[in-house]
Amino acid sequence: MRKPRQILFLASLAAVLGSCLNGGDPAEREITWRLSDSLRTFDSVLILISDASGRPLDTVFQGKMNYPDTLKPFAVPAETPENFQVQILGLSSQGDTQFVSVIRVNNGRASALTPFRQLLLDSLKVSPGVLFPAFTPLDLKSEYQVTGLPSGTDSLSITAFSVDSVHAILQLNGISFASGVPDPQPLVVGDNFFRIKVLARDSSGWTMIRIKAYHL
Repeated sequence: MRKPRQILFLASLAAVLGSCLNGGDPAEREITWRLSDSLRTFDSVLILISDASGRPLDTVFQGKMNYPDTLKPFAVPAETPENFQVQILGLSSQGDTQFVSVIRVNNGRASALTPFRQLLLDSLKVSPGVLFPAFTPLDLKSEYQVTGLPSGTDSLSITAFSVDSVHAILQLNGISFASGVPDPQPLVVGDNFFRIKVLARDSSGWTMIRIKAYHL
C-alpha cells in the first residue's frame, strides 16, 4: 500500500507564507502550508482538497482553528492528482461562507496565496443610519443590520474602504464599485440585502459581508 501524501498546516502565523514540495515518490511528497492566524476570526474553518477544476475530492480539516502553533499533519488521498487545489473557507456560526482562498498546485509548484489582510475592508459605512454590530475589520460578521433608518427613506448609500485596492477589487451585489466612494442603492418596502465582496484581482480568494436594511 502506498503511503498517503501528507499535507502539513501551521496555523497561527501573522501572514500566509506559502508552501513547499519535497521530491521523491509522488505518493510520499510532503506539502507544508503556513496558514494565517486570522483564520481564528471565523467560527469554523473548512479545508478541502479539490482537483484542478475545483471539484472537491476530500475534506482534510473542519472545525474551529484553535490548535497550538505546531505542524499538524493531514492525510491527503494517495490518488490525488499531481495538479490539484487546496480550498480554505472561513464560515460564520450560521454556516455562511465569509472567506475563500484557493492555493493551486501544478507540477509540484504552489501558486502564491493572496494574504488574508488584503481581502479586508478598512471601514464600512451606511447613510442614513448606522451598522449593528459596529464594523471592525478583524472581527468580521456575516451580516450587519442597518439601524436608525428614517421612515420613508428610499435609498441607502454604502461606502466601503478597501485595505488594499491594488490587489483587490470591491463588488456590491456583483457590480464593481470604487473604494471610498458612496454608492447609493434603492430600497424596497420590507427587507433589503446588499452583498459586499472583496475579491482578489487574480481570483485566488475573497471575503463576503452582507448588509440587511428593513424599509418601512
